Order: sequence, then structure tokens, then C-alpha cells
Amino acid sequence: MWTVVYITQNFAAAEQIKQLLEQADILVKMRNTAEDETQTDIFEILVPDTEIQQAHGIIIDLED
Repeated sequence: MWTVVYITQNFAAAEQIKQLLEQADILVKMRNTAEDETQTDIFEILVPDTEIQQAHGIIIDLED
């Protein structure tokens, strides 16, 4: 099962997190939750349940 570990409205930030997690050999999915062009883009970064703790560690280190 996949779990959201990061949410942002900034595509560049979402792409950066995705790339960092991939570099750590974590499986990553990114999805845009906007259903049509009238909605604000919200990007979610998802990882498998088994990799949540590792992904959170990487994200926390990035924000420090």
C-alpha cells in the first residue's frame, strides 16, 4: 500500500523530494490531485508503507 509522505503546491519542491527519495533507492510516486484546470495543483509524494520511516527521515533532514 502507498502512503502520502509529503504534500505541496510547488511542483519544483515535489520534484526535488521525489528525486532525493529515488536517490536513496526508495520507490516513489508523485500525483497531482487537481481534477481539472480550475483547481489548484496539489502534489502528493507517496511511498510504500514499508519505506515510510526512511522517507520521513530524508525529508526531515532536508528541512533542517
